[in-house]
Amino acid sequence: MVFKPGRRRLFLPYLAVILTFGITAALSGYFYIKKEGRINAQSELSNRLELICRQISNETISIQKQLKVADPDEKTSTLQFNTGLDYIYKNTLAEAETSTNRHIRIASQGTAGSGGFRQVDIIELIHFDRTLKDRCNGRLPAIVLEYSTRVSVRNSENMIVITGGKFLTGNDQWIDAVKSALPKQGETSLFAGRIRVTTTLRDTNGIRLAGSLMPDGVAEYIYGNGKTFADRVRINGRNYLSAYREVEKGSGIAIAIAVPEEPYILNEWTFIAILTTLLIISALSTALIAVKLTKLIDKSEQELKNSNKKLEELNGSYINMVGIVSHDLKNILSSVGLNVNAVHGGYYGPVTEKQKSALAAASSTLEYFEATVKNFLDYTRFEGKTPPINPERTLLTEDIILPVLATFKPQIDKNGISVSMDISEQSNTVF
Repeated sequence: MVFKPGRRRLFLPYLAVILTFGITAALSGYFYIKKEGRINAQSELSNRLELICRQISNETISIQKQLKVADPDEKTSTLQFNTGLDYIYKNTLAEAETSTNRHIRIASQGTAGSGGFRQVDIIELIHFDRTLKDRCNGRLPAIVLEYSTRVSVRNSENMIVITGGKFLTGNDQWIDAVKSALPKQGETSLFAGRIRVTTTLRDTNGIRLAGSLMPDGVAEYIYGNGKTFADRVRINGRNYLSAYREVEKGSGIAIAIAVPEEPYILNEWTFIAILTTLLIISALSTALIAVKLTKLIDKSEQELKNSNKKLEELNGSYINMVGIVSHDLKNILSSVGLNVNAVHGGYYGPVTEKQKSALAAASSTLEYFEATVKNFLDYTRFEGKTPPINPERTLLTEDIILPVLATFKPQIDKNGISVSMDISEQSNTVF
């Protein structure tokens, strides 16, 4: 599409206005959508995190049910095999009352049991199966999800506390099951303090990132107050939205989830593609509008040219008419002037002094009239030119007042009018 110079003058400013408005609206919309998208995404993450915490609580109840149906008289290894738990051990009431395990102590005090997350200390860890201890790699805190309950021993009035649970540190199967509650490509981690003890996150080599640390400031925010910390993180070159929460208030153990932000937030490249499309559409729309407008302008310009042409023709006719009238009028004035001068010179007979004075005034008036016609009715001055102004030195008394008085002298004398002048020499000269 080729634009004429006039069209370009119309097209470019109009395009600039459209593009400025479009880009401003697009940027405003982009940041608004991105902000609202992040808020909505973080809200959804918090809800999913709450759901996961409930699922974990239900898992504790499941452990409780398994222990309720277990036979306390069976061997620990048999109980562990039958329940599918990672560990089971028994304590007498006396041992339970002084145990460092808070769940065991609570269970020893009544019929209600106690369960949840717990960090196993080093001394207790020694008594765990070697395969479980190896998951800690000698550097990760040992985290378990367990339940303790008081049960009666068969054929005896004695009571014991039985405890069983799952060893979560390095438990890939358990954390992968938690991940299944998240959208595709979501990630989750379990923390003891700031240390990630089990996770679905992997590095570029596919190795799980157990042992890595929680971001600065998160632990101080979530532990002990029941709050959720929402953040935006970059994992393996990709932006994720994340949320952290302490699983049980005061436990010092937290669960975190992360999902890619693309489904929730408008991506920069997507925005650029949309903006480019809008700009192209705006440019094409502007071009079409400019073409229609310029067609209307061209039509108006052509009509104006036609009108101007007609006016020029009419003006030419008028100038020709004025030229003819001017030419004829100058001829008449010249003829009258010649006759007046002839009478004044005595060509037609003797003339008295009074008559000469009147004829001289008439001759002066005719000359002035002829000069006026020559200066203002000359047809060449109507061709768009401004009449020239040529100031000349004029004596107010001799050149203007006295000739006028001479013209009206007969009337002045007849009516006995007395005329006097009081003009200074400085005021007598005008231009």
